[in-house]
Amino acid sequence: MGNFKHLDRSQIRKGDLVRLSDSMCFTKKNGGKLDIPLTSIANDEEGIVDGFYRVEMLESERYIPIYRDRIYMILKPKTTAVKNFRKVTCLSLILDTHSGNKVYIRRDLLEKI
Repeated sequence: MGNFKHLDRSQIRKGDLVRLSDSMCFTKKNGGKLDIPLTSIANDEEGIVDGFYRVEMLESERYIPIYRDRIYMILKPKTTAVKNFRKVTCLSLILDTHSGNKVYIRRDLLEKI
């Protein structure tokens, strides 16, 4: 039937609620474990990580802030997307309930609630 030893019980699944992982997203000064900011110092101090969403009519993408104090729902736990004409892997598709957008963000930056 297969080897299921690699499955993690805390694995993120469709419909789960997630938030940004402080240890993976922010510097020690702002409650995380990183030595240097993930994107910029301003985003690190505000508790923001940039995600992106596809604009279908324009065939491009736009960036949207993902906040550390908000909760998001997983739509696709493992997916790929095309960003700047390149395939990007290791992403999750989450629903931003404040804007209503479906946002792509790296899987390792999320933690299950």
